[in-house]
Amino acid sequence: MFIFSFVQIIAVFCFMLLMNPTLSIVALLPAVLLLTSTYISVRKIPSLSNRQIWDANRLGKVFDDYLSKVRLLKAIGAERSASRDLRPLIGKCADSDRALKDFNSQMNSISGLGASIVGILLICFGMQDLATGRLTLTELLRFLFFAGLLYQPIQRSISFGEIFLQAQSSWNNMKDTLGFNSISGEIIISRPRLSGIDGLALSGVSFDYDNRSILQEVSITAKQGELIGLVGRSGSGKSTLLSILAGYLTPTHGIASLDGIQLRELNRKKLRQTVFYAGQDALLFDKTIKENLLIAKPNARDDELWCVLDRAGFKEVIAYHPLSWNRPVGPNGSMLSGGERQRLLVAMLWLRNPDYLLLDEITSSLDSIADSEVRNSLQELMRSRCTICVSHRLENVWKSDRIYVLEEGRITGVGTHQELLQDSPLYADLWESRSL
Repeated sequence: MFIFSFVQIIAVFCFMLLMNPTLSIVALLPAVLLLTSTYISVRKIPSLSNRQIWDANRLGKVFDDYLSKVRLLKAIGAERSASRDLRPLIGKCADSDRALKDFNSQMNSISGLGASIVGILLICFGMQDLATGRLTLTELLRFLFFAGLLYQPIQRSISFGEIFLQAQSSWNNMKDTLGFNSISGEIIISRPRLSGIDGLALSGVSFDYDNRSILQEVSITAKQGELIGLVGRSGSGKSTLLSILAGYLTPTHGIASLDGIQLRELNRKKLRQTVFYAGQDALLFDKTIKENLLIAKPNARDDELWCVLDRAGFKEVIAYHPLSWNRPVGPNGSMLSGGERQRLLVAMLWLRNPDYLLLDEITSSLDSIADSEVRNSLQELMRSRCTICVSHRLENVWKSDRIYVLEEGRITGVGTHQELLQDSPLYADLWESRSL
């Protein structure tokens, strides 16, 4: 575009010189104003664009954090506090966006002013030449026409340059966020890897909310193929810890990482494909069983869907229903029993096929028989990947490779079942009572 505009400017100016050298020089005088505005744009637009992107990213991150813990906000009645925290960020985001738009508007006004000044000067000098007979009316009109052709590509180039600078800032931000290698076209992790850390890990993690400490200096590791148990009394911070591992919450202090890369620096889509969080509520959409399954994997074939339903122990249950998998599940799965909802969740887990499973009291609302059936359907899935399991029923975690005991937001014991029976009074009490 710039080459074509440059060629057009040179060609038009040469024609103008042949017609009237004096008016041609006059026509170039406002170009100084346009060059000055272009220089200011090149210096200011990148910083204004980066500020706008920074404020928008910060607002989006905080808003995403609040959405991920909306239940906690409602439980402790902190909606107004969250709203107060968001207002200044929304204001800053609006101010930076307004500043960029105002600057672009000012530069466009200067560009239009330059073109207007050209017209005024040419008419003034042209009328003088017309009065003295050095120029005819036809020649003046022809010259004004070519002057318009001279400044059209200049204005287009300035507008294009402004858009290009803003787009470049957005592209640089996208590359920085996603780790995109523009040469190979591959999504890569461009951040430095934390040495000596493999798998899913927390290192010295603390989490505060509303001036209250929920987790304090927590460090855990979970590698491929391991079954990790997490136990503790109600309110000890187990669910918060899993939410941090899933990337839903950001630690106040410390590092949450996956294979040595901090979670906050990972591609969100890649993180969601790798780590799957499943809670006691099987959050289902008010659609059919098949449609809910396709949410986990939109391109899944019918035979693939039947296979995962069979693995989850749900195939026979729906096979005898008149609507089969076209049966509606109702709002939040209300038309299914608790065991059916959890089996459908397990089928979705099989479809998603994550490397890391975070199970948060997934069977706590089920009776003993349904709990055992769902656990059996999970066994094969858990064997092939890393699983971190929170459960009030210690019978579900006592065979774990490693068990972490959480007490008032701190890890007070780590080891196998037998080791903790001897070394952790809290774990021994929980095992003795078989209840939390």
